[in-house]
Amino acid sequence: MTTPSSPPDDSSALPDDVWEKFQHDSESAIRKTAPKEPSARARMVTRRLREQGPAEPVGWRTGSAWDEMEAPERPAHSRLWQMTRSLLIVIAVGAIVLFALDPSGAMSLLRDKDGGPPATATSAPRAVEPTTTTR
Repeated sequence: MTTPSSPPDDSSALPDDVWEKFQHDSESAIRKTAPKEPSARARMVTRRLREQGPAEPVGWRTGSAWDEMEAPERPAHSRLWQMTRSLLIVIAVGAIVLFALDPSGAMSLLRDKDGGPPATATSAPRAVEPTTTTR
């Protein structure tokens, strides 16, 4: 009978270097797969968790914490400001796109029919001066 630390009786079956490699590989594999005893702290935590019983954790994984949260109600003026701001952004983006696609067309919308600057509501109408020909 052979022991694991000594080669078999029939030494012609395996060379010594092959047998030593087998022993070394087997020992390292056994040590890696051997069960390890948990530490005292790990045993205490395990016992405490068993005493508490099975419980589903509350948190981001379960979603229950998000369900229980209520979003604070925003004041009406805040919602109005957000809507106004959104509308202004949409108008500004539209104007930029219009100008980028057709700059001369966009400028013609801003000009008056006669090619002058746009008339504003605050400007007074221009008085036409009578033309007199005196010679």
